[in-house]
Amino acid sequence: TDVYTYSANGNMTQRVEDGVTYSQTWTVFNKLKRVVWQENGQTYTTRTSHDPGNRIRVRVSVSPAE
Repeated sequence: TDVYTYSANGNMTQRVEDGVTYSQTWTVFNKLKRVVWQENGQTYTTRTSHDPGNRIRVRVSVSPAE
C-alpha cells in the first residue's frame, strides 16, 4: 500500500511507494526544493531551484549521497 503525508499547506512531505520512502522539502513559497530517498542501501537526493520568473529549473544527477 502506498502512503502519502501532507503538510498543513497541502504540500506532500513524505510518500512511500513500493516500499521506498521519499521525503520532500518545500520552500516558504510552497515550491518543491528537495527530495531524498533511500533505495538498495543508498541515499539519493534531487534538488530543484526556481528562477526570478517563477519557472522551475531542474538539474538531475542521480548518485549516492556522501
